[in-house]
Amino acid sequence: MNDPTEILRQISGKRILDVATGLGANIEHLINSLKSYEEIIGIDIEKPERILAPDRESVFKRERIKYVQMDAGHLEFEDNSFDTVSIGNSLHHLEDPVKVLSEMYRV
Repeated sequence: MNDPTEILRQISGKRILDVATGLGANIEHLINSLKSYEEIIGIDIEKPERILAPDRESVFKRERIKYVQMDAGHLEFEDNSFDTVSIGNSLHHLEDPVKVLSEMYRV
């Protein structure tokens, strides 16, 4: 089996959506692992005040990285609007993972 990090180093993620992003740990991993990316949008049901608190060090304060409060089961993006869609360590927390995966595939 190939090393997942080595595989990621060969990928240009382009426009990326990170679902159930939380504080952005998976985004940090993508930034450090991908060959390149244009933009990363992290979505989570959490209110932005919790994620973007001024006293908190945050991946979302970086250029080309955004946070949007959104329900993963009802993604408010058009079909095929991302080149790469990811989720890390969160699927088991979601109420309807099949619906979320379907939405991820759609966008």
